[in-house]
Amino acid sequence: MFLKVHLLYFMISTSNNSKQGVTVKLHKSIKTKIFVTFSLIFILSFGTITSLWYIEASDNSLQLARNSAFEIIKSENENFEVTLRDIDYLSTVISLNRPNVIDVLSSSRDNTEYQGLLLDRKLDDFIESLYGYKFYISSILVCGENGKRYSRGSTLSTETIKNNYWYDQIISGKGKRFFIRTHSNSADGNASSSIYSNVISIARAIMDKNKVLGFVMIDFRYDIVDKIFSAKIPYKSTLFVIDEDGNFVYHPDPEMLNRNISNTVYGTIGFDPDKSEGSIMKKINKQDYYIEYYKSDYTGWTTVGLISKSELMRNSVKTRNNTIAISIISLIAVLAVSLIVSYSITINIFKLRDAMQSVAKGNFNVDVNINSGDEIEELSNGFKYMTGKIRDLLNNIKSKEKQKRIAEMKAFQAQVNPHFLYNTLNTVRWLASAQKADNISSLVTSLIQLLSSSISKDQLISIKDEIEYVKEYINIQQYKYCDKFEVHFSIDDEILNCRIPKFTLQPIIENSLIHGIEPKEGRGLIIVKGFMDGNDVNISVTDNGVGILEENIETILNRDGPNQNRERFNSIGIANVQERIKLYFGEKYGLNIESSPGVFTTVT
Repeated sequence: MFLKVHLLYFMISTSNNSKQGVTVKLHKSIKTKIFVTFSLIFILSFGTITSLWYIEASDNSLQLARNSAFEIIKSENENFEVTLRDIDYLSTVISLNRPNVIDVLSSSRDNTEYQGLLLDRKLDDFIESLYGYKFYISSILVCGENGKRYSRGSTLSTETIKNNYWYDQIISGKGKRFFIRTHSNSADGNASSSIYSNVISIARAIMDKNKVLGFVMIDFRYDIVDKIFSAKIPYKSTLFVIDEDGNFVYHPDPEMLNRNISNTVYGTIGFDPDKSEGSIMKKINKQDYYIEYYKSDYTGWTTVGLISKSELMRNSVKTRNNTIAISIISLIAVLAVSLIVSYSITINIFKLRDAMQSVAKGNFNVDVNINSGDEIEELSNGFKYMTGKIRDLLNNIKSKEKQKRIAEMKAFQAQVNPHFLYNTLNTVRWLASAQKADNISSLVTSLIQLLSSSISKDQLISIKDEIEYVKEYINIQQYKYCDKFEVHFSIDDEILNCRIPKFTLQPIIENSLIHGIEPKEGRGLIIVKGFMDGNDVNISVTDNGVGILEENIETILNRDGPNQNRERFNSIGIANVQERIKLYFGEKYGLNIESSPGVFTTVT
């Protein structure tokens, strides 16, 4: 309803202003656009899709299936590696831990029985704390060269371990990881027909410098491995893992785990040793298979997937896939056509709506360029004409308001610059000097300097002059507050000649004295710093007064109300300083207040 009313308003506005040049000549109707666009897109889409289906359906189906199988193989291998890396990390932590492992295994035989028990308990507790690190850890074994064993979970006996071929490789590896293929923790160490009795292990020697103290072996549950690789690749395929020697690490049939691939029906595959991944087509058991394989750089083990070619090429599957593909593509085409048509109709209306919303938020500089040659373009031109008129009106109002503020600031400053008071104070200073009343002379001299500044018609003065006026003002306040505060200046020389509005710093320091230092118990400190910040000048005034509550900061930065403190030097408050900075230098400049009640206040 909102959009309808506004569109009607713009149409009337455009008609009323047609004599001023806001006119559009219609070329074609929206109805024609819908019909032509919908027809062309539907015909072109359907014709193209049908042609591609006849030409490429067969090859694409085969290639997509093989790519999908390879991605599954690679993904499952990566999931397997993530788990192995966790266990590898744990074995590294154990083998390199000096206080809990190395020092215990290398302890002197001269220790008392009690000392030995303490050391054994220390290593046992350490293994216990790591045993629950991951749910798929079956056991942890630390075995020392001194014959001592520390373990959690069911492990192989020390004798069985030392009788295996891989024991010497672990010891000679001097701390390097060693992967032990699938086995059980039975007496002979062979793989079991039950997946819940099998494990895969990672072992490494425990070293103290170049001396072998023992080894650590962590067992990984084989049933978890079975779950990782149980996500079957499509088309009744087979997936298995072999080590570098061709021995099975994983196979869906547990009976294969104690065999080498060369002694099975897969022995004719013949992987390329120079490639870490690839595709092979082989005949196995009188059937053709596509073989996708991926060799891990981390374990050196190869994950293999066998995909039956006959399953891939079945006509029923092909027909089904083609039918589904055509249906999906046709549906997508129809939806796409509908979307495109509706979008082409409404896009310009949405542009116009967004422009309206932007204007409603106060942005009258929005520019809408619609060249559709229909009614929407006519509405757009009427909208641009209206916003231009409103923008000009607002600019006029802002200009008049700016002039008004300048006049108000001049009126404020006029309150502190009577020539009569200036001449009278000069007389008082002369009399004080004649009477040798140095303190009165100093006080009056400072006041004269401030009045001289206020009399000056220059609205922008150098930072150097502003600092001098501030020092005169501070001199006056030192007499009033009986030396209750001190002021330190740290102003870089490179900014001294930069110009700022007159009476910028004095109101800020005055505010620090009245609201910060005066209520404070003890001596106060005000620090004035100035430096270049890029291309901008940054000046800050910090006091250690009572501070300002956060909810009062915004009030202080608002325009000062009529209840000004009568003891102020002039009627220029902090809000007035804020307005003058923005007036002379732009909206992005101004004051910022940070305060911690009871600690400090900084005005930047």
